[in-house]
Amino acid sequence: MHDTARDIGQRFFETYVELPLAKILEIGSYNVNGTLRDCAPPGAIYVGVDLSPGPGVDIVLEDPHLLPFADKHFDAVVSSSCFEHDPMFWVTFMQAVRVTKTGGFIYINAPSNGSYHTVPFDNWRFYPDAALSLVKWASHNGHQVELLESFIAKRQRDVWNDCVMVFCKGLKSKTGHRRIVDVLPGAYNIRRSATGDVENRQIHTEDMLLLDEARARFDAREREVARQTSEARSLQAKLYHIEECHEASLGFQASPATGTSPSRHIDVNGQSLTSVQAYEFTSDWFSWNIDTWRRIFADAGFSPRQVIEIGSYEGRSTVWMIENLLTGEGASVIAIDAWAEGAEIDQRGMEEVEQRFDRNMAIAKQRCPNVHIDKRKGTTPQVLSELMVKGLQGKFDFIYIDGGHHASDVLVDLVLGFQLCRVGGLIFCDDYLWEMSRAITETPKLAIDSFLTCYRYKVRIIPERFYQIYLQKTAE
Repeated sequence: MHDTARDIGQRFFETYVELPLAKILEIGSYNVNGTLRDCAPPGAIYVGVDLSPGPGVDIVLEDPHLLPFADKHFDAVVSSSCFEHDPMFWVTFMQAVRVTKTGGFIYINAPSNGSYHTVPFDNWRFYPDAALSLVKWASHNGHQVELLESFIAKRQRDVWNDCVMVFCKGLKSKTGHRRIVDVLPGAYNIRRSATGDVENRQIHTEDMLLLDEARARFDAREREVARQTSEARSLQAKLYHIEECHEASLGFQASPATGTSPSRHIDVNGQSLTSVQAYEFTSDWFSWNIDTWRRIFADAGFSPRQVIEIGSYEGRSTVWMIENLLTGEGASVIAIDAWAEGAEIDQRGMEEVEQRFDRNMAIAKQRCPNVHIDKRKGTTPQVLSELMVKGLQGKFDFIYIDGGHHASDVLVDLVLGFQLCRVGGLIFCDDYLWEMSRAITETPKLAIDSFLTCYRYKVRIIPERFYQIYLQKTAE
């Protein structure tokens, strides 16, 4: 017996059962972890019935819907955490009415929520209005039953929200009779009669309210993580800038065309080489991911030969992949971008951005002549669909998604990218926590979560820090 069931059962006896030698019947009295017998008033003549013999059971019922007692025999009939298991609880209720004395009370406590628990079946959940139906059912069967109170109790330490219903047989209850709900804080959707209004009306269940609270806390933490991540990225970019300045102080010359220091060329062995001609970059949203990428590819045990990059921009990540990942014979990268103007800050001046990309790819081609660089200008659905029409499903080792941020765009990138990736290949998706203050449909997170829900048996999440999401395709 859970905590609120015991507490409310105790309150029922204190409120309604005043006779010193009251005859009480409990339906479903098998003692698993307590019964209402523990709460009964001293001196009560207490009888417990159930379907199986055991502790707390005085009589085992041969017919679960026939109580072996005379009419009007008990002062009170009680049942707690039983009606949800009863396949015909309305029949059992009529038996309870039959054996209750006129003026006696019927107490039912049954769950309105909670986990599925089969003893041997779990058939029902109850709301306070169920009591109105039982009153009508009793009247239909020729019995007068008055509803005294029905309500949902607020949970305590356990997960259950009890639906409590108290009836009086006959129409002789005292006007102004005190009720359990008067001394039970937090009860809601309260009915004090079959005709009165609902008090403390609450549309949402306590489960729903607690879930909303948890979501609000989670969203607040996500926003804080996003803020801290943004700060970390900014600090990382400053560190890279300090490194570049340090290199310049050691003798490297700034590019006359851009005024920026030349990029380092880091080969697969991690050795630093000076550049003959500098790449041109005005932003860096990639470099802080390099260490993570190195770990993942080292753990994966392969160097990709066929790569698709969605969202190449100036080509910083493209260049790094060309110089560090695409080291085998026949390696190639398909770099996809629309290079079209848009509302986001990184979608302005795209004609110059594309020109920088082209110049950077020309330099990369000089440095790594064995890598085939395939620039594809267009939307992702257009370009990826063309690749699929050519029969290239499952031909690519690595898909990097860093294009648009709207959830609908990212979802298309993920679904089509999954089709083109081979089993065992890797799919990285950037910006999982990008600008969490925006509407959820305007960020990649919704798309990534939806994709992971639909493809959860076909991909493996690689555990790494959370701003990017790293996946390995495990099945078609």
